[in-house]
Amino acid sequence: PPPPPPPSAPIQIRPKKENAALRPESGIMLTTKDTKSHTKDNKSKNNTADRSPVRKPLTQFPAIGGEAFSYEPKLVPFVLMLRKEMFAPNEKLENPLVIDLIFQQIVSDVLGRKIRHPRVTEKENSVMRTLFESKGIIIGSKSTTTNEKIEIVERAKGWTSYFTRSYAVRVDLKNKEADPNVRHIVSIGHSGVGLTKKVRTLVTQTGKWKFDTSIVFKVPFSEVNLEKWKFANNRIDIPPADKKSAGYTVFSRSATHIKMAIEGYQMVLERDARYALTSKGYNVRDATLLSFPAGVVVALADKNTEKGWLYGTYDGRTGSFPSDYVVRIMGEPTANAIENARSASTRDHVSASPTPQGIRSDSPGPADVKGVPVNDVLPTGDDILPRNKYSMMQFAKERFRSGQDSYEMRRSANGSIRGTVALRGSIAEKKEKAGKKGKKGLDWSWSELANLVKFSRDVMQVSLLKFDDGSEEGKLLNKLALECYQDTMRFMGDYPAKGKTEIDIVHKLLLSGIKYTELKDEIYCHIVKQTTNNRSDRAESCARGWRLMVIVTAFHRPSDYFEKFLRAYLQGTALDNKREFQDQGIIALRNLKQTMKLAGRRMLPDVHEISAILAGKYTKIQKLYLPGERTKSIKISAVTSVGDVVRQLCTRLGVDTPGEYGVYVLTVHSEFGTLLQAKDYILDTTTILEKRKMPYKLHFRKVLWFSNTVSSNVTFYTSMMFDQVWPDFMAARLLIAADTSKEYLSTTIVRLAILGFFAEGTNRELDAFLRVMPDYLPAVHRSALPVDEWKTAVEGQWPALAEVYASPIEAQREFLVEASKLPLFGARIFALDSISDKRVRGPCSIAISRDGLAFLHPVTNAKLLSYSFNEVVSTRRLGSRASGKHYVDLKLGNLMVQRVTRCETRQGTEITAIISSYVAAFVEQSHQRNTATIY
Repeated sequence: PPPPPPPSAPIQIRPKKENAALRPESGIMLTTKDTKSHTKDNKSKNNTADRSPVRKPLTQFPAIGGEAFSYEPKLVPFVLMLRKEMFAPNEKLENPLVIDLIFQQIVSDVLGRKIRHPRVTEKENSVMRTLFESKGIIIGSKSTTTNEKIEIVERAKGWTSYFTRSYAVRVDLKNKEADPNVRHIVSIGHSGVGLTKKVRTLVTQTGKWKFDTSIVFKVPFSEVNLEKWKFANNRIDIPPADKKSAGYTVFSRSATHIKMAIEGYQMVLERDARYALTSKGYNVRDATLLSFPAGVVVALADKNTEKGWLYGTYDGRTGSFPSDYVVRIMGEPTANAIENARSASTRDHVSASPTPQGIRSDSPGPADVKGVPVNDVLPTGDDILPRNKYSMMQFAKERFRSGQDSYEMRRSANGSIRGTVALRGSIAEKKEKAGKKGKKGLDWSWSELANLVKFSRDVMQVSLLKFDDGSEEGKLLNKLALECYQDTMRFMGDYPAKGKTEIDIVHKLLLSGIKYTELKDEIYCHIVKQTTNNRSDRAESCARGWRLMVIVTAFHRPSDYFEKFLRAYLQGTALDNKREFQDQGIIALRNLKQTMKLAGRRMLPDVHEISAILAGKYTKIQKLYLPGERTKSIKISAVTSVGDVVRQLCTRLGVDTPGEYGVYVLTVHSEFGTLLQAKDYILDTTTILEKRKMPYKLHFRKVLWFSNTVSSNVTFYTSMMFDQVWPDFMAARLLIAADTSKEYLSTTIVRLAILGFFAEGTNRELDAFLRVMPDYLPAVHRSALPVDEWKTAVEGQWPALAEVYASPIEAQREFLVEASKLPLFGARIFALDSISDKRVRGPCSIAISRDGLAFLHPVTNAKLLSYSFNEVVSTRRLGSRASGKHYVDLKLGNLMVQRVTRCETRQGTEITAIISSYVAAFVEQSHQRNTATIY
C-alpha cells in the first residue's frame, strides 16, 4: 500500500549557532541542513532580521514495529548521524563491521572537516593526521587492514574527551566573576571521570577564535567514592583526589545523569573485577574451597561459577569461596581502590547487621499451610515428646562418631571423595600412643558434641553416624554420606553447586536413601544440623534447609529409633509460635506422620513440584471427576494418599463407609480405568502420567456395594449414584440374558426406562418419551419386543409412575431401588482372556459382588461357575516377561481341599484389591456382630 501522507506541519528544529547539537543521553547527532535558507525564509516572513525562530518541541517518532511515517527530505531539515559515543568498561572490539564503522568515524572527524572536531584537541588532531599520512589512510580507505584499524581506534580511545559523554557544568569560583570565554565540561568515559577546561581566545590577526583544552583533573572509576561525592539540587561537591589537590564544586542541571553514568560504569567494573578485598575471614577444611583471613586481596579467576560463589587465588592456593565474604575492587588494587572497597565493605556490613534477636533468614516464599489440617498434625498431651529425653544431643552422644575434628577427608586425584576414613597425622599418633598405654581413645567434650548438631560452614570430613569403616560397604556409605552432606549444603547455598541443579541435588539425596536405607537417618541428621542455630551468611540458607526437610520427610522413612528424635525436633519448631519456620515444621511433621504409616513416596518429585515447594506452595488443586461428569476441586499435598482423598469426599457427601469407595485413573489406554490403592500417593500417580505426557482423569466411584449406605446429603448422593448405575443399565451389565423374558422386559425394564426418563426432569409428556424411547432401553434388548408391544407396556405403567414420582430426585431414588434387585447389581465385571478351569472354554468374565465370585459368559452374562468368599483362600498376581502376559491365581476351596484357578487378565491389581476389600468387609462385619453379642 502507498505510504500515509506526512503530517500537516513539518518537523521544526530550532537552529543553533553551531551546525550540530549533540544529545549525550542518546548518542545521536542532529545536524540541521540549509540553515541559511531557513533563516532567510524567517527573515522574509517576519520582516525582521533579529527575530529567532519559533521554538517548538521535537516531533516524537513512532516506536519500532508500530505505525511509521515517511517524510520527504525537503520537509525534514536535519539528518541523523549514528556515532560511537563511548566505550563500556572492558569492551572488546571483535566484530569487523563495528571496527570499520568506528575507524571510518575517526577518519571522517580528522580528515573530513574544515573545522576541527570539538572533541579532538589540536595536538590530537595533528598527531593523528601525521599517522594517517604515514599509513596512506584517506576518507573511505578500503585497503587498511583490521589490525591497523584497531590501532587507530586504540589511539583515539586515549584522547581526552573523544569517547566520552560530556556534560556542561559551571564551576564555583568562590565569589569570582565568571569568564564568558571559559567553559568547563565533565566527561565520563571508559578511562574515568574528568573535568576539562576549554578556553577560547580571539586571534586579532585572523579574526577567528582559537580554542585551547586543558584537563583540570581526571580520576579512574576505581578511585571514585560516590559516598564522598555529594549530589544535591544540581550541585556536585567533588572531594580532592589527594592531600595536595583541592576539591571542586560544580553546578549542572545534569547532576543526576552524571551520577547515574558513574554508577553504571562502576557496576560493570565491579562485575568484571579481577581483584577483591576480603571483608571477613573464611576458614574451611576442604581442598576445593579457598580459605583466607580478613582484609587481604584475592585475585579473581576468569572462571564461570554459580550465583553467590567466586573462584580465586590467595597465598598460592586456589578454590571457590562465597561472594558474601569479599568486596570487589574496581580496576587495579591501588591504595585508593582498596580504601574505597574497604569503605563499601563497612557500609554493607552496617546495613546488613543482624537484629538483636539474631540472624533471621528470609524465606524464598511464604508457606502455604491453608490446606494442612493443623489439628490433625499438631500433637497434644502424651503425643508431645519430651525434648530433654529425645534431643539431638542425646542421639549424637549415642550414635555419632566421636572426635569429628580428628578425621580427614581423603580425595582421589580428580578431587572426588574416596570414602576412606583417616585420622589426621598428629591426632593419629596421640591415639596410637594412648592405646599402647592402655588409655581410652580420644573422646569429645560437650562443646564438641553441641557443634555436631548445629550449623557449620565447614564440610564434614567423615560421616556423622558410625559405619563399619573396615568393610568396603562401610567405606561406600561414608563416601555417600559426605556427598549427601555436600549436596545438602549445595541446596541451602552454602557450598558451590558445581553445575548441579536443585532437582539434581534432590534426586541424588532421595535416591541415596532409597538405595541405602542406612543413609536415611544420616541425611536427616545433616538437615537437622544445618537448620539448627543457622548462622549462614546466605539469607535464604535456613529457609531452603527447611524446604529440603519438607521434601525429604515425604519420601524417607527414618528408623524407628531415630524417628522419635526427629519427631521431637520437628515438634520443637511446630509448637513454638515464635519460631520463624513454624509453618514448615508443621508440614514436615505431617509428612513424617504419613511417611511412617505409608512408607513414603516412591516416585521422585519433578521440577514443578520442587519449584512450588521452594516458592512456599505446599498444596495443589487437583480436579476429581464424579459420576455424571461432575467435578470437585480438592487440595492435595505431597503426601496425600488415595485413602485421604476418599475420606475427604465421603465427609463432604455425609457417608460413613469410605472403604466402599475408590479413585480410578482413566487414560486413553484404559477403557474402564485403573483402581488406585488406598495407600497410593496421588502425586506419585500424576507424576508418572505427566512425565509420560499422557492425559488423564481421576474418577471417584463407589467400588463395593456391601452395606446400606446412609448419607446426610441425600439429594447429591442419590443423583451421583444414579449417574454411576445408569450407564451400567444401558450397557446391560446388570442383567443376565437368559433371565430376560418378554414379561420381564415389559414390566421391569420398561419401569426402569420410564424412571430414567423422569430422572432427567426435562419433560414428562408421554408422547415425548415415546419418540425417544429406544434411547432409554438397553441396546441388546431393543429388538426383543416389537415396537407396539414396547409402546403398550409404556402406556400401561406411565400414569401410575408419573403420579407417584413427580420430582427427578424421587425418580432417581426409585430407579436405584429397582435396579438393586437386578441379578448383577453392584458387581464389578472384568474380562478374562482365559482361565485354567476346563469347565470354562475360551474367554469369559468374572463378576465380583457381595455374593462372591462368578464366572460369566462374555456375551450373555450367563453364570458358568460361582464361589462364595468363604471359598476364596488366597489371591496372587504374577506375569511372564517372555510372553508379556499377566495372570491372577485364585486359590479356591477350603482348608482341606484347594485348587488354583489361573486367570489371564491385565486387571489383576483391581481384581485382587476388590476381593481383599470384600473379604475385609465380611471380617469386620463378623467382628462387629461378635462384639455386640458379648456386650
